[in-house]
Amino acid sequence: MKPNPILSELSKVEKQFFEWYKEFDSSSAYMDGVSECVGKFFVPSKQNLATAEKKLNNILKEAKNKGQRRLFKSYLTSLRFNEPYMVPSHATNAFFSHLVKEGIVPEHLKSLAKDVEEALDAYAKLLADKKWSIEIKIVTCQTTDQLLGILNTMLVETRDESLKKSLNALKEKALKYRKLYEIKGIKNGDFSEVYPILQKTREKVKHKTIYPQLLADMWGYLETPEEIENQATLWLKKELPNLKKVTHKLAKIYGVKPTVEIVEEELSKRRGIPKQQALQFVKETRTIAQKVFEKNVVRITPKYETRVIETPIYLVNMLPTAAMYNFDSLTDKPFNVFLVTMDPRFSPSPDVPTLIQSLLHEEYGHAVNFSNSATRFAANPTFLEILSSAFSTHVS
Repeated sequence: MKPNPILSELSKVEKQFFEWYKEFDSSSAYMDGVSECVGKFFVPSKQNLATAEKKLNNILKEAKNKGQRRLFKSYLTSLRFNEPYMVPSHATNAFFSHLVKEGIVPEHLKSLAKDVEEALDAYAKLLADKKWSIEIKIVTCQTTDQLLGILNTMLVETRDESLKKSLNALKEKALKYRKLYEIKGIKNGDFSEVYPILQKTREKVKHKTIYPQLLADMWGYLETPEEIENQATLWLKKELPNLKKVTHKLAKIYGVKPTVEIVEEELSKRRGIPKQQALQFVKETRTIAQKVFEKNVVRITPKYETRVIETPIYLVNMLPTAAMYNFDSLTDKPFNVFLVTMDPRFSPSPDVPTLIQSLLHEEYGHAVNFSNSATRFAANPTFLEILSSAFSTHVS
């Protein structure tokens, strides 16, 4: 595997940012294909965050265009926006990246486990004096459960005793971290546990004052929250008549009452797919869909590679249907992993329309755009435009 040719075109300020990125977002850099960042994870202590911010501010002063300034400002905003679910979530993604890209390599995973231990300690200390809503605590429990789940998976899979020792030490640390945000009644973190608690409490997440800044600075939206909400409302008003029309049409065909809930239930019964066949259905359908889309909608890079797998058990509590992960954008062999959730505790019974909708969203909403960009198939994105940033998800 060779570096992406785009790395040979970096400007002075882009080179400076790349070094910053490898130091202060090393797990994302590894996911993007930077091999020197294997086994590394940023420890978000107060001192480390201050150092990262100072260095990035200096780079921001050297920015030459609006795109560079916007992206650097996004990273600056993310350094200042810290909530307790973030480190467990990033840590799970870091371990998952290592397993996907190279499997169990004890030395790399031991190094990663050590860094994540330090990160959990640092984050607990950083956030110790803040009060969090029940919603934030629930999400933190869920993301920490993901981390515990992937640790358990590696403990089962590995025979290396020194790695087991490192993973068990991190597991103990993660359990202590979870207790800091524990909510009574949350054990598995599924809908049946979470929704009744939210119905009773309905606490405010308290993001109203910072939400406009996050949208503008971290996510790069040009619209205000009110403008986005108004636009979404207009879309719903536009689509609602179509939904009612289709509902009545299907209700007549199926001989049931014309309500969305009843028609949806009937649709699942008649067009349902056994869970053990759902993964194969997605694999076969995407082969056909790809030909249709390439002919009628979007050309696809010849280097396109997407692997379809069942969502690992440790990720299902946050991925009830499907998800797409992108890897190695900074190499000459970028690829995607398409996760399909079939765990009955978290995923609704699969039916043909739902699976096709997930396929269209994940494959053509994310994977194709990512691959076309990373390989410069039909355009020439810059280095900063193909990084795993806060911009990349919603842009794709």
